[in-house]
Amino acid sequence: MPPHLAVIPGPVPVDGTTVVLGAERLAVDRIYRDSASFTADSLVASAREGISHGLILLGPKQKSCKLQTSEALDGHLLQSMADALVTEDLQVWLSAVEILDDQILDLLATGAPSDWKEAPMLVAHPSLGTQLLGAVEAPLREPSDLRELMSFILKRRCLTQTCLHGSRSHPIYLLRTEIRSELSVHLALFDLRGPVQGPSDFTALEHLIDLGAPESMFRASLLTTALKDSIVGSWHSTILATLEPEVADCTKQLRLLSKWARLPFASPRRASARVAQLAELREEVRELQAQHAMDDARATILADRSAMILEFSKAHDPPKEWKKLRRERDKTLDWCGLPTSDAEEALDLMTPYLLNMSDDPALCGRLMYLLPKGERTCIGSDPDNSVVVDGLGILPNLCSIVNVDDFKLTLSRPDFARRHVLINGKTMAKESMVLSHHDRICLGRAQIFRLQIPHMGVETIQEEEETLARMQRLECLLPEELTGFLPSLPRQSFDTTFENLQHLLDHSDALRNLQYYIKDLLPRLPAASALAYFEALRKVCYCVDEANMITREVRPDDHLHLEVELVWDIFRPPEEAILIRLMRYCKSDDGPATGQVVHYWSYACFLERLELMRDVHRVHCHARNGWAGANEMLQDPWMEPNLFPLRDVLSHALAQRSLAELQAVRQQPVEPPDSERRAAEAALQELQEKTEQLERQAEIISQLKEQIMGVVSLTRELQEEPGDTVDPPEPAEPARVGEENFTMSVSSSTFSDGVPTGGQVDEDVRSRGFRVDAGRGKRATGRHG
Repeated sequence: MPPHLAVIPGPVPVDGTTVVLGAERLAVDRIYRDSASFTADSLVASAREGISHGLILLGPKQKSCKLQTSEALDGHLLQSMADALVTEDLQVWLSAVEILDDQILDLLATGAPSDWKEAPMLVAHPSLGTQLLGAVEAPLREPSDLRELMSFILKRRCLTQTCLHGSRSHPIYLLRTEIRSELSVHLALFDLRGPVQGPSDFTALEHLIDLGAPESMFRASLLTTALKDSIVGSWHSTILATLEPEVADCTKQLRLLSKWARLPFASPRRASARVAQLAELREEVRELQAQHAMDDARATILADRSAMILEFSKAHDPPKEWKKLRRERDKTLDWCGLPTSDAEEALDLMTPYLLNMSDDPALCGRLMYLLPKGERTCIGSDPDNSVVVDGLGILPNLCSIVNVDDFKLTLSRPDFARRHVLINGKTMAKESMVLSHHDRICLGRAQIFRLQIPHMGVETIQEEEETLARMQRLECLLPEELTGFLPSLPRQSFDTTFENLQHLLDHSDALRNLQYYIKDLLPRLPAASALAYFEALRKVCYCVDEANMITREVRPDDHLHLEVELVWDIFRPPEEAILIRLMRYCKSDDGPATGQVVHYWSYACFLERLELMRDVHRVHCHARNGWAGANEMLQDPWMEPNLFPLRDVLSHALAQRSLAELQAVRQQPVEPPDSERRAAEAALQELQEKTEQLERQAEIISQLKEQIMGVVSLTRELQEEPGDTVDPPEPAEPARVGEENFTMSVSSSTFSDGVPTGGQVDEDVRSRGFRVDAGRGKRATGRHG
């Protein structure tokens, strides 16, 4: 069943129910004026019919003035589903996961961050559909329970992602309903909003749709596996797309929707009861265990089916589960230094606090760390700190904030954390400084917080609480580039000398190492381009510092270091004159460390590598087994692909693929061509006809033999009688093979008291005779003497 297409066109022109964007036209089922007007009625109706339903959100991450509709869409739709489903005859559970490339994180997992590496898994079953195994399922006793769960989920995402991955992951919310304990139906919300270009999991979805959704492509990524039931049509599906013409990928998304709607779809599959699902799984396990040959594929299927049986066999007690999970969630928030749900209700509005900043509208302003009056709040990765923050560049004891009297707050940091703590993009000139309202505090490259001091912003306290929260989150929205938080440069009446710019070098180690370079370069540049060169250098050095942090944390034993160089072609644009050099330093016992150049990258190439390094760091921190792609040409962003090794890798992959295809062909029966098959069938039919004819002839010959044996037996009897002389019978005319209906009659004339019974003959004469009559009336007669 094809998906139901609905769009929010924004300023895109609409012709009836057709979206028009340049040469692209797309007919849709429904057009909504904004996201708030979209309801989840169709999903609820599907659940009550016993058919699972998937809602897929596409489009850009909306910012600025549209923040209030964009950020609330997930919660609005889930809340409307919960309001309609949480009734007496329905039991509802909520699961939430987050997918980024080949990682899946459970957003309802509790405990310390070190315990969050136990990831759930997605298993695709041919008849039961894709199942999420190992994730926490929180029961919904009443519709209001969803608000508390969503609050924890958003905080959990903020704690896991850091500000470097806010817009690149895809959350999935799954509502599982049991209708009168009979049917187990799923309602899924897939939030795929964000850039089409970038994350490899979304790229895998594009390739899958371009190729017509072949079965083998669904295993390309976790995202395509999760979407399988919605793509093939075994679920009801609805696609809600937000089209913004100013977004570069808008036309591409329109084409993607057109291809998606033209895919071949199956009929929606009605959900079955858990009892029936368990019976089917147990039967599959018995069949797999009965097989003698157990290869890797069968072993994997057996493990998946066993995990599904374990998941489906869990006993549920919603009231008890809810209380237990709530206690665990409160412990997790308290462990990280966040107020619990009860503490938020009793919050003093005049207490200063920190709000997290993010480039994702749904996540900015979700973490609130209170700074109690008269107390020192310690920040770092050590669990003993008041605020526990983990991520890139976060030291065990990073800094501390003292709230003197709710007006004056001071921040202190040790000397070794000089460049790990930035206030409004600048390093602290001293080890402590007084903070101001709306100061931005950057901790490593993991989190950026915005300081709120209510006593210094009295004008905002009088507004409505909801409006205040929305304004705060809008202020906490990060720009597309984190370098936008660096101190702004003067544009007019500014002498671009090294002395005037020297104070802006402290925030970056890479930029500080280039100070003599910059001192020599600035006088050679025209006044109009000197400032542009310095700004470009400042941005790339800020990013190089981040890449070096990742390198030291992920590959501490490789002694790799990135440095910035300039090409002495001052008439070219700054981005073309900047090179990034990857060095490997080897320590020696009798002298200084020697460096060896590994690669040179252009500015644009380095930014692409930095995105890959960020993904590697995320895997290193959150994956159970860490990152294992070092020195793998297609996975290691520190390696430069070489033609000859790459050719060997591709040749090996092609050989493995050809071998697998050959084995698959050998295991399948060979089908002959149509002409040969028809000739073989005709020959077989002719052979069967001749066989039947020979069987009939053999039966006739058998009957003849029996008749001849009867004649011979009768002849012997006549010869053995005394006083009679019987001439041998004349040879009978040979029987013709193939003639049917042979009959034999034997006649004899006897005498009773000298009177012949067979006719008028002499008394002394006795006659014996016989004849064999064929079907054609021929007769053989015996003579007597």
